[in-house]
Amino acid sequence: MTRILFIFLFVAGAAYAATPIKDAKLTGQTEISGTLTVPEGTTVNGLARAPKFAIFTLPLGANFTDFELKATVSNFGGHSPFTDLYLYYHSPDPARVAVSGQTGPKPTVFFTDSGWTDRRRWRRQSTTESIYAMRSSTGATIAAAIVVVPVDVTIRPDNPNLVWSYQRISGGSYENIWTPIVPTWSLVKPTP
Repeated sequence: MTRILFIFLFVAGAAYAATPIKDAKLTGQTEISGTLTVPEGTTVNGLARAPKFAIFTLPLGANFTDFELKATVSNFGGHSPFTDLYLYYHSPDPARVAVSGQTGPKPTVFFTDSGWTDRRRWRRQSTTESIYAMRSSTGATIAAAIVVVPVDVTIRPDNPNLVWSYQRISGGSYENIWTPIVPTWSLVKPTP
């Protein structure tokens, strides 16, 4: 009798385990493997989609029009030679032809211009000109730049080793003050 009961429970348990569970909620130390594919915009049991962009707001202000943005995976290295620079973007050289060492994914850069027709409008930096060259006049103030960097295997919100800094540039003169900054992570790329 015990053997029959054991066989019945084993078969019933196996059948129950193969049955899909609708709206399952996971708790505790559960590990899941496999691939889940859902249409864009779908939320699965409250799980958030992975961000696709790191977005930075860089205050520039009265005298500054351009910037350098750098990211490293070793807090700018405690060793020599320093080889851990992952992203280096020099906004006066967006084509990456004049300044050597620029590396990593190319960001998309937007800025506001106090002399532009609509001062609120976000202007997109061209792929060949500095913000300094694009400003509406020599008296224009570039209040801020919005820098949009695509996520990749290194640039991602769960990388604890990624450290970001920027410095401002005014007509070729460097501020020489590196400011630490952290990104805001976004699912979508701004497209003004």
